[in-house]
Amino acid sequence: MPLVLLLIGILPLKNHPIWTGSGGMFSGIKVVGAACAVYAVIHLAKRGRRPQYLGTWQARWLMLFAFLTYSSYMRTGLVFSSMYALGFTSLLLMYFVLVSVIDSPKRLRWAVLAAVASLGWASLYVLREWQQHRGWATGYRGAYVVGDENHFAISAICAIPLAWFMAQRQGPGWERWFLRGCMLLTAVATLLAASRGGLFGLVAAMLFMVFRSPHRGRNFVIVFVLIGVFNIAYPRSPLQRLIHPNVYDSGSETAHLAAWQAGSRMIHEHPLAGIGVGAFRSQMLAYAPAWYDGLPSMAHNAYISVTAEMGVPGLLLFLSILIATFLSLERTYRDKSAPPLITRTAVALQAGLIGVGISISFISAEHHEHLWFIIVMSACLPPLAKAAKVRVARRRRDERPLAVMDQAPASAL
Repeated sequence: MPLVLLLIGILPLKNHPIWTGSGGMFSGIKVVGAACAVYAVIHLAKRGRRPQYLGTWQARWLMLFAFLTYSSYMRTGLVFSSMYALGFTSLLLMYFVLVSVIDSPKRLRWAVLAAVASLGWASLYVLREWQQHRGWATGYRGAYVVGDENHFAISAICAIPLAWFMAQRQGPGWERWFLRGCMLLTAVATLLAASRGGLFGLVAAMLFMVFRSPHRGRNFVIVFVLIGVFNIAYPRSPLQRLIHPNVYDSGSETAHLAAWQAGSRMIHEHPLAGIGVGAFRSQMLAYAPAWYDGLPSMAHNAYISVTAEMGVPGLLLFLSILIATFLSLERTYRDKSAPPLITRTAVALQAGLIGVGISISFISAEHHEHLWFIIVMSACLPPLAKAAKVRVARRRRDERPLAVMDQAPASAL
């Protein structure tokens, strides 16, 4: 299990010199991932019971999406498609590992703590880079080790709700303070990284958190202080970038608009099969509007990217995964017989899914690790809730004869 927790901890570090930034086929994260797969197989052999890998609708839609992805790869055979297919394979491997290994509330708790801690760790890199480059004066947003500010924001949107809801349940004092500290650290780093798309997602996720919390008025004030005051006061905040864009921000907006128009044209000309997975950037200029004279770029929108590369069927499957994930989490959240750990994890993942679903409208992150972490974790929760229900029923059944004996009259004994 420590290997799995390490894998979760590495996920947000996209350019780390040890784990993800070097080594090629033998980079740290690949070695850890392979070791986790071996451990999952050993764990399954010891347990002697195979999980229901297709027990949820999001898992079934995921397998169909995987089939379409590999079919598109076989059709195009591009180098970019190979990288795309390998990246998607790693996500399927993560699905296998987590669904196989997270089979008890204790393991779920440690997986959640690892996800929150990993973003707290990644936030320290963001804050250190921002401090080293005098971000308050230069505008540097400190996001190299974590990839860039947009990818970091998506990871943070996954972790912040988990920390919020887990800190409100009964547990060790150190755990609650640890979760709150990581949440505050991650929120500050996210705002300093100043992703504009990330801001929309973060606001949506935190408003959903407030809506699902028992003390809405108080929590709304907390959210406003965390997000509103900073965005108003800090001259390089994501809100200030939206209101007062500099030349780099304006150039980014131009690239976004051109990519969206190019993607729309790709979809219009290839509505069924798309242009092939991983081919958007290489073909972007061929479909870009005449007024655009910049460099080729990604789609800057996950939904456009999926549709342009895999056609309308790809988009429908991708949306089906997201919708099925949300509905599955909602059912788990409303399951009154499930332990608070499971229901709070479900609602936290819901908040993260809403925020990430909005943020990926501004970045081609359909394969982002933490988006798929939410999807995979949603498939882990129903079996845990069902097992908890069985344990409660068995305990009540075992206690019933004892209660009857205690109530029996002395003459009957």
